[in-house]
Amino acid sequence: MLAEEKARGATLFLNSHLLSETERVCDRIGILHGGRVLVQGPVEALATRDDRWIVRLEPDVERGGAAATEGLDPIGENRFAVSGDAQQMNLVLDRARVAGAIITHLERDTKDLEQLLREAVSKR
Repeated sequence: MLAEEKARGATLFLNSHLLSETERVCDRIGILHGGRVLVQGPVEALATRDDRWIVRLEPDVERGGAAATEGLDPIGENRFAVSGDAQQMNLVLDRARVAGAIITHLERDTKDLEQLLREAVSKR
């Protein structure tokens, strides 16, 4: 019902502790704690991490040896995290490509609402 109303163009105000539902429905969020707004804004902007990237490599990355994944933190099958700003990320990926790695996907890492909530409250 909420998704239908949103698609219709209605503005919804949702007060919920069900963070996964909130994440699916809301475009903007506000985190309240102790009667104060700690964080507010578009979910995408708040959830995007500026200091971490997720990269997917071709499955045969092993052919490049250890040098192909140097500076990459494994987080899943053929998936790695690269920490740092865009320049650092490019240096790590350049080394990986020179060593034989083939990059098939690259995106900024994101946080879920639970992580955002924990961070906002812990900074208070």
